[in-house]
Amino acid sequence: MLLRNLINPKPYIIVIFIMIWCLIIFAPLAYSPFDSLFKHEWLSPVFVCILSLLLPAFHAIGLNNLVCEKNIIKKNNIITGFVYLFFCVPFYDCVNEWFVSFFLLFFLNYLFDCYQKDDPFRQIFNSGLVIGLLTLQYPNIYVFSFMIITTCLNFGNFSFRIILSYIIGMLVPLIFYVCYLIMFGCDFPSFKVNFSFDLNLPALNKNELLKIFWVSIVFLISLLSIYELYKWLYKKSLQSRKSFLIIFFYLILTFIFFLDSFKWGYLIIGPLSIIVSNYFTYTKRRSLANILFLMFLVSSILYRASIVF
Repeated sequence: MLLRNLINPKPYIIVIFIMIWCLIIFAPLAYSPFDSLFKHEWLSPVFVCILSLLLPAFHAIGLNNLVCEKNIIKKNNIITGFVYLFFCVPFYDCVNEWFVSFFLLFFLNYLFDCYQKDDPFRQIFNSGLVIGLLTLQYPNIYVFSFMIITTCLNFGNFSFRIILSYIIGMLVPLIFYVCYLIMFGCDFPSFKVNFSFDLNLPALNKNELLKIFWVSIVFLISLLSIYELYKWLYKKSLQSRKSFLIIFFYLILTFIFFLDSFKWGYLIIGPLSIIVSNYFTYTKRRSLANILFLMFLVSSILYRASIVF
């Protein structure tokens, strides 16, 4: 079966992984010119093409390795990477969001490293450093600071010194930035967390059958995955259970960004991919899982190909 080949995968699966991603990226070229497909406000189409190939793919592989190394999903597999790429289909011009989500992957890694550590000062400091850097450009990213409290309470290593190390980590980029502004006589920008919640979803027209089919598959798989996790969470190891609690809280925060803007919905892909890959890895209904995965694969390619610019 299809999913069986993605668990303990052989090297040729990586080649298939790359080929499928290239097919998804370049499928619209059958109907749209290159410059329109990779159009951006201030970046050249060639550079956007390179970014669209590399950033989501590296993120998918990095997320897949994170899930396996931290024993969130104990079976060695590449399902998470494939699922992540399928979810990326409608986010074809989200350059800023690609970078933010990629850096947040390091943030998540530092949080999971706090497990079974009494004083994870280095991990918390590094996570603060990541959030501090992102906040300079995107102040709304500051809300991910709540993840520190949730993680430390979940792992049982919460303390005042932990919070202080996070604050110091966040302040380091800000201090360097302020010094830069003073040295070059630049004006100080205002940093304000501001969610407009002006969500404008792409319309679902009756003649866009492929988009409707893809959205239906995503909705069905997501519901089944959340139910599967809820049903069998108690059977997982302690580390896996605690990790999924962090992932669930992370999913809620990313959903807030989605309500603010559709493009920022790209951040949801990370935690949702982990939950969905857990379903595809562990569900006992293997035939149904293989059919849904195949439908997800085919619909993602066809939907991407149907996007005309």
